[in-house]
Amino acid sequence: MKKALFIRSALIAATFVLSACSSQDYQVKSNLAPHTIKEYFKTSGIKVMSPQQLLTHNYKVIGTIEGDSCQEQSNQPPADIAHAKVDILNKAANRHADAVVFARCVSFPADNVCLSSVSCYAKAVKLLDK
Repeated sequence: MKKALFIRSALIAATFVLSACSSQDYQVKSNLAPHTIKEYFKTSGIKVMSPQQLLTHNYKVIGTIEGDSCQEQSNQPPADIAHAKVDILNKAANRHADAVVFARCVSFPADNVCLSSVSCYAKAVKLLDK
């Protein structure tokens, strides 16, 4: 019984708080500026295809793309394949590709720039039979 009374009281209080807020004029601020929204989502149209999937299409190879991930400082996360592949998708979008076919990824030992690094390679293609 006490639990039900507590829940009912909480709902009533929440209703008053929310109704008070609804009369206010709040502005929502976002880092998604209208002029840069396309930049945030530019990779959404890039298909990731296997070599076998690519053979079912008419296509033109735009070129080979390298994507990199580099851990420059010890307080940063280690380099990884996922970030290198995202780099490829961004570069493919910049070259107006429709799809990419990933080839391979390679990890490199530490050097004077990166404590850890990964590079991935892919073909960027334009699909002619969309």
